[in-house]
Amino acid sequence: MSCPCKICRRNRVYDKHISLIKGAGLEDETIDFIKGQYSDLNHVEMDRDYYKAILYGTWPNADEIIHRLRNPATQVLKELRENKSNG
Repeated sequence: MSCPCKICRRNRVYDKHISLIKGAGLEDETIDFIKGQYSDLNHVEMDRDYYKAILYGTWPNADEIIHRLRNPATQVLKELRENKSNG
């Protein structure tokens, strides 16, 4: 039985489509372009899933990640407010 996760399902569909595309006689440059587009999409979706898991608190150490990212932004906003009130 194959893995039912979204990424593995997408990869199986991708493999099937690449086989069909290669069989259609497209130029290697076109096939490479399609593979590159798929790779870009795959990375964007994995990043989205990672950040979504952090926001939902399901990623290990999500609270620490959010805290670490929030503190510098909070500090910058505080400094901007102070500079605005002083200036």
